[in-house]
Amino acid sequence: MLGYTNRRQLRMLFHYMLQYGNTAEPGVFLRRLARRLPQYEETLMSIAQKLKQEGRQQGRLEGREEGHLEGLQEGSRREALRIAGSMLQNGLDKEMVQKITGLSADELQPLCG
Repeated sequence: MLGYTNRRQLRMLFHYMLQYGNTAEPGVFLRRLARRLPQYEETLMSIAQKLKQEGRQQGRLEGREEGHLEGLQEGSRREALRIAGSMLQNGLDKEMVQKITGLSADELQPLCG
């Protein structure tokens, strides 16, 4: 293979195959390819390591976004509970408070005590 291409071109080819190829498990693909082409094992394994690192980074990013969203939702819920408590203390009907805040009867129960 190297007689027709240089290492840089092969590396680009491997990247292209992984990016646009139809493989569900790129790591498995790279390991199999490395077994068949031992002279390129180092290059292939460095690509596999890079893919792992990119996967971890993507997972962390998604985790942060999910955590941020959950935090916003929890903050909104706490604010709704605070407002509901104030409404109930000022004599508003429980059903009306539910309609306004979107809280359930179970969520309002501790505030009614």
